[in-house]
Amino acid sequence: MSWPIDADGDVFRSLQESGFDFSAVALIDFNVDVPNADAMADAIDAIVDLYPDAAMREEDTYFIVQLESKLTYELVIETQKKLTAAAAPFGGKCDSWGVLMD
Repeated sequence: MSWPIDADGDVFRSLQESGFDFSAVALIDFNVDVPNADAMADAIDAIVDLYPDAAMREEDTYFIVQLESKLTYELVIETQKKLTAAAAPFGGKCDSWGVLMD
């Protein structure tokens, strides 16, 4: 497999080297950074409308949106763009993600 030379592509290369199974459905965590608790609540509301089946978990200055899907570069890039667009009116953005390996 081949991915672009960027931070996300680097993660995909690292996962491949570690034996990640790209053909299986995975739980993918997308981190959405927000400036404060009020912004977090508003951003979560906007994202629930976008991804009603996603699990969400709040942390101190960000929240995690968990999606189940096969992991592809295109999915990661598009999801980060959609999450950032939904959170941007509240000062939020999504530029990090991860998966757990079995």
